[in-house]
Amino acid sequence: MTRRPRRALSARCSARADAHPRVRDTRSASTRSPRSATSAAPRPSAPDPAVRAAAARALRFVPDVEADRLLLATLRRDREPTVRAAALFAAGFRPIEPLADGLSETALSDPIEYVRANAVAVLARHPGASPRAARALGFVARNDPAPAVRQLAQQARPVPGASPDADAPR
Repeated sequence: MTRRPRRALSARCSARADAHPRVRDTRSASTRSPRSATSAAPRPSAPDPAVRAAAARALRFVPDVEADRLLLATLRRDREPTVRAAALFAAGFRPIEPLADGLSETALSDPIEYVRANAVAVLARHPGASPRAARALGFVARNDPAPAVRQLAQQARPVPGASPDADAPR
């Protein structure tokens, strides 16, 4: 691919991503202070799922506990699976400990397979983040209805002292 088509594609993608003013506001806010980024981000009640997903992805750059709270709220309450998947993407860039229990809940109970798989993938990188995360990975490895999600959880490295044989997560 030559440089000219790449530049044209890049310009089209940038123009498309910046088309919505709330997405533009979120991008510029993520480069300022942590407080301004979380206050400028669209709340979970924004009507457009693309805007909510962009806001969730932008939270990966915000070094503030409020960003963790917003990500957890998105994982637990947003009806749109693409928005929950965007929150999981952002969670993969953040310290795992504050998010581990919410990620475990998502891995265990989200109705959408690819969202559960994303949660398992994030947890699999940090299986020792919390006792609940280790139990959730073990439970998903044995009981998830989707074979691909079970396999992903089975590939998570074992944690010394964690009991993978527990029948149900707590």
